[in-house]
Amino acid sequence: MTSPLSIATEAFDLLPIQGVTGAIDGQARIAGGRFTLTTAKCVPITAKAYALGENPVTDIKASLCPAKAPLVAAGANGWSAALRFENGEGLLAVAQAKLQNVKGEATFGGAGGFDRASVRVDGAAVTDAAPERRFNSVLAKGGLTLSGGVWGGTFQGSTPVGQPLGEIRLRHVVATGKGQADIDASKLAFAKGGLQPADLSPMAAFAKNAQGPASFTGVFAWDAKGATSRGRLVVDKMDFTSPIGFVATLDGAVDFDSLAPLTTAPNQTLKIVKIDSLVPLTAIESVFQLGADALHISKATFEAAKGRISIEPTDVPFEPGKTISGVIVIEHLDLGEVLAASSLADKVKAQAVVDGRLPFTFGPEGLRFQQGKIQAIQPGRLEIARSALTNVAASPADAPGAPPAQPAQVNAIQDFAYQAMENLAFDQLEAGVNSTDKGRLGILFHIKGEHDPKVAEKARVGILDLIRGRAFNKRIALPAKTPVDLTLDTSLNFDELLAAWRRSFADEEPAAPTRSGPVQP
Repeated sequence: MTSPLSIATEAFDLLPIQGVTGAIDGQARIAGGRFTLTTAKCVPITAKAYALGENPVTDIKASLCPAKAPLVAAGANGWSAALRFENGEGLLAVAQAKLQNVKGEATFGGAGGFDRASVRVDGAAVTDAAPERRFNSVLAKGGLTLSGGVWGGTFQGSTPVGQPLGEIRLRHVVATGKGQADIDASKLAFAKGGLQPADLSPMAAFAKNAQGPASFTGVFAWDAKGATSRGRLVVDKMDFTSPIGFVATLDGAVDFDSLAPLTTAPNQTLKIVKIDSLVPLTAIESVFQLGADALHISKATFEAAKGRISIEPTDVPFEPGKTISGVIVIEHLDLGEVLAASSLADKVKAQAVVDGRLPFTFGPEGLRFQQGKIQAIQPGRLEIARSALTNVAASPADAPGAPPAQPAQVNAIQDFAYQAMENLAFDQLEAGVNSTDKGRLGILFHIKGEHDPKVAEKARVGILDLIRGRAFNKRIALPAKTPVDLTLDTSLNFDELLAAWRRSFADEEPAAPTRSGPVQP
């Protein structure tokens, strides 16, 4: 007997698939005690879940297509089903992940029930469904089999361009609802022109041109009580380029106590041998804990310019728009080395060792400093070229013994200020650091010392020039050892400097030079 047959289902359970909804048009045939159903075209099917204990794949959609064997065949020795599937998708809640573009073939069957199955996945994309993206899309292919009441199988993972990442091994016991997925990406190898950290996760996009090995292993486990997950990331002597320069030899291991959401155990440590930044940074070490809502930094230190810089314990929230607050602590920093490595090297020289404390915030408005303090811990020397200064305003009252202010005195008084800053030996140097309007960073120096030129000069004033009122219309040498009590109010366009830095790291086309503005005493 043969006959056209239409089957429509709504919330029908065909274990292990639950809540199947769809309509199939086919040709039924009964002959020799055997029933078969064949189909000629693909049809859309939805399902509520693919049963995996308490953690199923849900919201399933796919196109059900004809395979070489009948869709359904049944007889005295049991039954079987064969199908192809295309455009499949579903949600895997236990991993906060979404399956997309799933295609492959499957066969099911049994003698007295459902006791065997084989599922071959020729292609699938695994994408992150967490609120904050943890990983980039991963392509997978592999297979699952059901035998003796146990589902098992292995899937190979790769990047969208085909770079191998590792494998996922699955096991699920039908009777107990207990199972786990083991993730093995223990043989990652980063190389220029090859696999890069940004290919794996947007959280690692700061690392470019990475070279070196890394390893990630993880487990998702589930049973009737719920699900757990854990993982471990190991980095062994990896080099890369960061936004602040080339990073040499990143070492460390991070233990995750949950992969969904992504969190770590306390006191995770990463170390870096050196960063080739504006001033080389060495012995970088961080101790942190990754929480569901924020990164908790308990220690972040490095050595630079013969000193040490650290960040006091702080939290970095993940919620967009939130502001980070923290404090940068400076210990015994050689300010001369910092200036020598900057664009001011030919204009400003210093022999100064400083300590400081710089409270900061970082949020939608950018990086801002409030009530920062820097002070020299020992006497030193400061040499500021005139070309680095504009709009000098010096009060005659600040020059000991100067006559009352007159319009003709302005040039001489300004020149005294220039000379003082060109050759200044100080006993005391301190500065306040505060962000101002429109992204400028203001630094207010207070310096006490004396004029200490390499060649001492005497102040000479002509009698006739003095009588005629022109004595201060030309340069007068500032005598050596003249006491100096100097307040220097400077600012620079900090936001523009940071923007230029970010553009450089992003490898954009060279932009027109930004004008940060001259130092303005």
